[in-house]
Amino acid sequence: MARLSDQELWNIAQSTLPKAKQLQLSRLLRKNAAGILTEKEHRKLEALHREADLITLRKAHAYALLKWRNRRIPTLDALRKE
Repeated sequence: MARLSDQELWNIAQSTLPKAKQLQLSRLLRKNAAGILTEKEHRKLEALHREADLITLRKAHAYALLKWRNRRIPTLDALRKE
């Protein structure tokens, strides 16, 4: 990622799990908390968790590279308001 342009890094830093997958993840988490997940749903939940974790890792890496390049990084409070 170090060779990406600032704009490419900003795009990664601002990326999110697609809305449909966010909704699916939330539904599966609720079912998991209730203890009513099927085996197939459990595998899907694990896959969505891995995908969300990868997005989070890529975002953190992008922000770290931007910070290293002396770019102004938004605060956590600013990000929460978006």
